[in-house]
Amino acid sequence: MGQRRLTCNAPLSENLTGRHASATDPSDLRGNAMDYLRDAWYVAAWEDEIPRDALFHRTILSEPVLLYRTPGDEIVALADRCPHRFAPLHLGRLVGDVVQCGYHGLCFDPSGECVSSPHGDGKIPRGARVKRYVTVRKHKAVWIWPGDSGRADPAMIPDYSFLTQLNPTAVFTGYLPTACNYQLATDNIMDLSHADYLHVGSLALMPTLGLPLTPRRR
Repeated sequence: MGQRRLTCNAPLSENLTGRHASATDPSDLRGNAMDYLRDAWYVAAWEDEIPRDALFHRTILSEPVLLYRTPGDEIVALADRCPHRFAPLHLGRLVGDVVQCGYHGLCFDPSGECVSSPHGDGKIPRGARVKRYVTVRKHKAVWIWPGDSGRADPAMIPDYSFLTQLNPTAVFTGYLPTACNYQLATDNIMDLSHADYLHVGSLALMPTLGLPLTPRRR
């Protein structure tokens, strides 16, 4: 039985909004998800979270993102969906600096271009590419810019240089999944007045018992 040639013609499918999902824009796969501030830097992962010779993935602003290291130790961030059938690329294989989809074997280089197809005459399917995100490694973190890559300015990354200046034993990094809307988490973190009551014995030393608080400058 002969091999069938794969085609990869964007638009590929229709999402929950009735719009067509693009092969190169993973944000089109969000359906009716809320909008986010995209032209900004976000921490995608800590550097030591991303293994060598393996694929790593995370969801950022409701978009599936694949992260991996090249043999030259460059960290690459690609949309974690093969444009052929939207299979998660992190379920495939890392071969050198190329990601091979685990579904039909299409291979993508660090730029997001499809560079190999094992089917038919080997012709690269039209539209076979995935989005590459701009990333910067700074302050022990991998920062990602989900929006317009032309507006990504590394100078806008917040200054967390103290993370690299302190004794390593004085720095703790981690990832805390929180089962709530990010707006609620932000509201909680910005509301410092609750710490003396809710976090007694951990973040707070003792309750204030309703006494007025006097701010002090350091």
